[in-house]
Amino acid sequence: MSTTKSSFHPKTDDSSSGRTAPLGIYAETYSPSGTARVSAEGEILGVPRDSRTARAERFALKAFANRLLDKGHRTSKCMRWRVPNQEIQVLRGASTDRAYFHGLQVCAMPWTCPVCASKISERRRHEVARAMEQAHVLGLRVRLVTLTVPHGLGDDLGSMVDAMTKAWTRLWQGKAGMLLRLSLGLWGHIRALEVTHGANGFHPHFHALMFYHPEQTNDGQWEKLPGRWQTVAQRSGLPQPSMEHGCQIDDGTKAAQYVAKGVWGLESEVTKGHVKKGKRGSRTPFDLLRDYMKGDKQAGALWRTYAMSFEGRRQLYWSNGLKKLLAIADLTDEEIVHKPDDERSLLLASISDEAWLLIYRRKMESAVLDLAETSVDGLRRFLDWLKGGLS
Repeated sequence: MSTTKSSFHPKTDDSSSGRTAPLGIYAETYSPSGTARVSAEGEILGVPRDSRTARAERFALKAFANRLLDKGHRTSKCMRWRVPNQEIQVLRGASTDRAYFHGLQVCAMPWTCPVCASKISERRRHEVARAMEQAHVLGLRVRLVTLTVPHGLGDDLGSMVDAMTKAWTRLWQGKAGMLLRLSLGLWGHIRALEVTHGANGFHPHFHALMFYHPEQTNDGQWEKLPGRWQTVAQRSGLPQPSMEHGCQIDDGTKAAQYVAKGVWGLESEVTKGHVKKGKRGSRTPFDLLRDYMKGDKQAGALWRTYAMSFEGRRQLYWSNGLKKLLAIADLTDEEIVHKPDDERSLLLASISDEAWLLIYRRKMESAVLDLAETSVDGLRRFLDWLKGGLS
């Protein structure tokens, strides 16, 4: 890449001190976001913080995740290079009025990439909400089942999740599992894998939406589920779950609240990170990453352990045939992240490979999108300024 002919120092206003500060360097605070402004020379100027802060935080978290992951990791390379035979574009959705990039290679890894996680989990949240609606039309009801096991500081996270997955499979297998399914009138389930970290180490757990027909079940049969979970957990090499806390069963009201809050996956952790924290002192994976951003190296080491342990695992699992039954399109995470954010979008500008690499290295992705949403002319002048410096 050619070197710039002039110094490149985009600035932000600090109204409280009258000083300027570099834009795009993720430190303890995030790149400013909001109503971006551009000087006559093409410099991005200061912006007040508003709802766009969430997007700025996602890019900030991703930058720090890259530091903890190997260079060859898919998340480390996410949004760095152009898709072959496409151009990098800045688009704005006609229905959302939100700007986004198109034409970049993305990782589609919801466990480790805050940017991809936001898009994937938002789509998944809508899918689950739609499934709840369709189930109601079919006369089905839903219960929320939460499954946990005892855990300690010395437990290996990957091994624990492997064993829990085996226990889940055993829960419904064999004669006992088949009879349990029939007695509950189950038509299918959606299972979410989640994890937090607290005083007793990592705490992986399952949340499952259980779809059943009320005329095919006896409510008393649900009381058998905790004991069955105890049995299969022990057979899978796990400590015996308690009858009180190992298996929690909530009615449809709690299930609907769970889906409506966007708890599925990582979306709420990423977009509401400034207010959402783990319960009772526990930390979510993105809480750990935020603490690493603030200088907590131990939090960074814990996040890396989590990332390595969860790589390749499914965040949401739908039982066979449930999507077809509820008329839900079967899209992979890769298909979701490659879809335009808005099917009807306006092309605002194209970005050259050289200009994008500079934007990426200076960590200005969020600020460029802020600018695209507030001043298309300013966006184009800024890109022209970059082009002039690179020529």
